[in-house]
Amino acid sequence: MRPFQAILCLLLALPSAAAAAQEAAPPLGAPEACLPAPAAASASLPARITACLTEAGFENVSVGLLREKVYISVENRRFRYDTRGLNTAVELIRPMLHGYDSFTLVVKRMGLVVWQTEASTDAPGPELAAAITPRQGDPALRDVTWRPESNPSIGKVEIVVTPQVGAALGSFEDPVRSYVTLAPELRVYAWRGMMARAQVLAPLQSDFVEDKKLMPGFLTLSQAARLPLTSYGLLTVGYFALNRWGYDARVRKYGMGGRVAAEARLGRTGYLRYSGGRWLYSGLDTPIYFLSGQAVVSERLQLVSQVGYGRYLHGDRGMQVQLKRTFKEVEIAFFGLRSGGETDAGVNILVPLPGARYMRPRRFRVRPAEAMELGYQYNGRALQGQIYEVGFDQDTFWRGLEPGLARSRWQTYQALRSAH
Repeated sequence: MRPFQAILCLLLALPSAAAAAQEAAPPLGAPEACLPAPAAASASLPARITACLTEAGFENVSVGLLREKVYISVENRRFRYDTRGLNTAVELIRPMLHGYDSFTLVVKRMGLVVWQTEASTDAPGPELAAAITPRQGDPALRDVTWRPESNPSIGKVEIVVTPQVGAALGSFEDPVRSYVTLAPELRVYAWRGMMARAQVLAPLQSDFVEDKKLMPGFLTLSQAARLPLTSYGLLTVGYFALNRWGYDARVRKYGMGGRVAAEARLGRTGYLRYSGGRWLYSGLDTPIYFLSGQAVVSERLQLVSQVGYGRYLHGDRGMQVQLKRTFKEVEIAFFGLRSGGETDAGVNILVPLPGARYMRPRRFRVRPAEAMELGYQYNGRALQGQIYEVGFDQDTFWRGLEPGLARSRWQTYQALRSAH
């Protein structure tokens, strides 16, 4: 079987296999801490909720009773599908809130607040869309957000294994080029918003490189931060794709309740490669910049459009457009770009990997990646339109928790549960 035919088989088989694995996953039973045991009944409400969510595997849990309202912050790294994880948290919390009509769920990622939503104690899910809270928002919410957390994500280490598959059109003699790579990586979370990554690439099949030996992948340190006015920043330094090293900074500003966003990207890199027993490198002599905007075209269809313009790796300037739709956990993004007189187009498909629920996040764990990306490019040999990847960008940070799609994801999940 030719490599390209194998890739097409993966495209057809993986979505159904991943969906079957998710539907076959056993439902989460009520943890022992959630049961009305005498010891639990005598504890305070915040203590009972904290113990319940921590026992279920949620991180960065904090609970506060402020102004006769219940605020609960939580982060999910237990479930592959964030919507399922948050739904599980709501189902665990609701039976303990006797006498309260609703509560505020504060959702975190890497210890940072991403959005909040109001959830009823008797409805199947949140009734309002996710709302990104400004940094200088409600003092009561800020107090809950920064109070000491149970089961913090800080100081934890994990090994994540990711398969990588891609293809591109080549020359007349070599019409299709493809690659299949296994990429295990070490991730360290040392403080709030920080992640260090050390990745190794093990090529299983590749038409892009002749040497099939182990190669270094991403060797980076990323720092995410909440900024004023519903903005989020991300700075990454280290060794990137395409043999580049340097820094990459991005700021994304959300508006209209997360339905629209604008992003600015600025980076500067140099060449870095280990070859023939020595390091080949250059200074940080190559700048790139990119300005882009995105909007939710249809919340019901989970359809998002994006347009951007900027300077690419080889000095050419151009525009890129993208249209992405999400089907539960499967993302399909069609893109096209025009830069330096060259035109390119392609598709990226993000497919969830089997394993709907992982081991509880402890000091150290090993797990598969949440998803694998299948890519195809029409003009894979063109130098124009190339830009390095850093392995962790704003899209990766927000994946599964996009504020403009949160309510639609929740409604879709509840409809699928009702159908089964």
